[in-house]
Amino acid sequence: MSLENSNREVFINGIDYMELESVGSCIDRDGIVYPMNVDGTIDTNCGVDWLETSDEWSESVSEEDCGLLNDWLLEINYSVEAI
Repeated sequence: MSLENSNREVFINGIDYMELESVGSCIDRDGIVYPMNVDGTIDTNCGVDWLETSDEWSESVSEEDCGLLNDWLLEINYSVEAI
C-alpha cells in the first residue's frame, strides 16, 4: 500500500502525521502516536512511542492501518536503538 494513495497523511503546524482511523490515532515522523479528539484534532499532550502502545491498541489496528503504519515507519526510516 502506497502512502501517496492513502489520503491519510495530515500536515498540521509544520508536522506530518499519518491517521490510523481504526484506532482513532495519528502517528508523527518521530514514531509518536497521539489520540484523535472527537472533533478530529490531535491531542498532542498524550503522545506515546508506537512501541509503547498497549496490547489492546495493537490488536485493534485494522489490516489496512497496519499496512499504512508499516509503510509510514519505512518511509520515516524508524529504527529502534539497542541499549
